[in-house]
Amino acid sequence: MNAIHLRLRVLLLAALAWPAPAAEGPFFITYTHQMEEPGNLEIATREVMGKPEGGNRFFGITNELEYGVQAWWTTELYLEGQATSHDGALFTGYRWENRFRLLPHEHWINPVLYVEFENINDANRSLLEVVGHDGQDGLASPIAIAGREKKRELEAKLILGSNVRGWNISENFIAEKNVRHAPFEFGYAVGVSRPLALAARPEPCNICPENFQAGLELYGGLGTHDGFGLRQTSHYLAPTMAWQTASGATFKVSPGFGITGQSAGFLLRVAVSYEISQFARALRKQPKQAVRPNPYDDLERDDKAGQKLFRRECASCHGEDAQGMGHAPAPASASPGEILRVLRDGSMRRGMPSFSHLPEQQRRQILSWLKTLDSSATTPHR
Repeated sequence: MNAIHLRLRVLLLAALAWPAPAAEGPFFITYTHQMEEPGNLEIATREVMGKPEGGNRFFGITNELEYGVQAWWTTELYLEGQATSHDGALFTGYRWENRFRLLPHEHWINPVLYVEFENINDANRSLLEVVGHDGQDGLASPIAIAGREKKRELEAKLILGSNVRGWNISENFIAEKNVRHAPFEFGYAVGVSRPLALAARPEPCNICPENFQAGLELYGGLGTHDGFGLRQTSHYLAPTMAWQTASGATFKVSPGFGITGQSAGFLLRVAVSYEISQFARALRKQPKQAVRPNPYDDLERDDKAGQKLFRRECASCHGEDAQGMGHAPAPASASPGEILRVLRDGSMRRGMPSFSHLPEQQRRQILSWLKTLDSSATTPHR
């Protein structure tokens, strides 16, 4: 246990010092439709702590490597282990997931297909999903017995996500099957979240309201194909909170409460993540489009907020001062309407993901700052 805690402290310190963005939602179980930016590698660690009735306290740890292959394709590798009081510690296996965005633009509901292969054992305590009749009895099994039971499983999820006036609403439907035996197992996860402030402040800060996202998720099992339903299944209700620091590191915490007799009474989840930007993304100039007036134009406060947001979200590809890098052009050269459209919808064909997870107020603050650059570039010197 001491070695695991030491590794966690090292990762926390590294994340505080790494100047890269990690703009995920606050959920632990529910997936949103947000994809990893192409060429970016996110490194994360998440932990879950709990104590099943009649069992020992356990500590499950998952290390994650997530890579944006394309704007429509994200892949991720999980390495998992656990430690149980008075029992021992064990590496419990790995998972390889792939997520595919099915529609090229932002819609009212945005579907994503999730496919995963799991090579784990029964001692696994990561609890990344709850399916079938998973319950606290399985969490109490001794490592010596559970560690010998191998599970090679295929898992599929249909992820549905919507962004509405700063709110994110996401639903996941899960199907899982052991490749050797056992029935199909089903589960679900739903979540809703919102940043504490929709518009950003101009000054860099750690405790700004826009740096915090609060949410609530509900997840659980739905039985098997020959016993579908809620009978003898586990379900959890969990408030969530995410904090993105000015340096770009993201910290998350979620206390989860079991709401059925089959569930563990309480689960505490914590996570830290950060991204490493690797390759510039391509963005081709599009025809100019009409755009309605920006309420954040000509406001110095919001120009500064837009600059702060741009450097956090966009600078890894377009440069700190939006001068363009590699195949990513200077965005101020595009029309205001095109900038807003690409921020909202992305351009999967050209390698730029959607930034619809940012509230509209923040996307317009970015536009406001970019227009100041365009004005300064076209104003003649006297």
